[in-house]
Amino acid sequence: CRQETSCFVRFTSHFVEDVKGNPVTAVEGGVFVVSEYAENIDPDTSPPVLESFTLDLDSSVIQLYFDEVVDSASLDETHLTFQEKVNRTVSYTLTNIERITIDPATLVEARLVDADSVAIKALTDLATSVENTYISFGSMLIRDVGAAGGGDGQNFIAEVLDSEAIRASDFDPDTTPPQTIIFTELDIDSGFLRISAEEPLSADVVTENITLQSRIDNDMVKHTLAGGTVTYLDISTRRQIRLQLTDPDFQAIKLLTELGSSPSNSFLSMEYGTLGDVSGNLAGAVLTSDALPVVDFTPDSTPPELTSFDLDMNSGIIRATFNDIVDSDSLQATR
Repeated sequence: CRQETSCFVRFTSHFVEDVKGNPVTAVEGGVFVVSEYAENIDPDTSPPVLESFTLDLDSSVIQLYFDEVVDSASLDETHLTFQEKVNRTVSYTLTNIERITIDPATLVEARLVDADSVAIKALTDLATSVENTYISFGSMLIRDVGAAGGGDGQNFIAEVLDSEAIRASDFDPDTTPPQTIIFTELDIDSGFLRISAEEPLSADVVTENITLQSRIDNDMVKHTLAGGTVTYLDISTRRQIRLQLTDPDFQAIKLLTELGSSPSNSFLSMEYGTLGDVSGNLAGAVLTSDALPVVDFTPDSTPPELTSFDLDMNSGIIRATFNDIVDSDSLQATR
């Protein structure tokens, strides 16, 4: 029904009656004739309107509800921006989606790709509740099906500006704790370790629950940290945290020559509650019997430096202070 000569109507004799009760003459099946064409067609020129949307951050699914049937295949997610409020200060524009709805419909569902889901979660002022979950979009976001289900006559949606952003009608937060914890790096030269996960991690790490160990059996040599300073390797994803060891921890580990001297004797375990994601979901414990092996290892390659010395001429004793742990058995006085 894009033009009069391609628009027909069919009905039975029960469709309507005249005032005397006589049924209308049926127009059923058969060959279409000119007299049955539409006399006039007013095409659909109204753009579709987004009535509401929901976001399930746990499954990364967004649902878009429209006032008419839209062409789901025309959805261009790169025109959709999440923001924390009208007149945004924090925002994220999607880069890709996984289509769930593929046929024309009034409800369009899509799943955010991992990169977009991680980026949104990493923005801790955005999409943590229904109160700070808004979207705005350009007119190329999606279009209706037009006359006769597509093609000519399709109307693109009217854009929704930042100042007119639409708040989510429903929001489900992330309730799944980090599933894959990786002991990414141990740098014995600079005194730090890195831990990563598949989703953004909180910087509130209970460092005192982290243990470095040489093996995963009862003969292990181990050291439980007393503290440390946590920073992000990449604030845009928050998937990797860097823990700078305290000087006492760093020295204690170096004194344990069977621990942290190579990748083969560098493992990490931790108690439940040590790590969590930015939504407050705590990662499970990593048992000593199932400790994580290190992925990247940097040995100590910086030579020690003498920082000061004392000479007692009465006793003939020299006391030397270094900036690093030294092996006293390696001392060669003649040198």
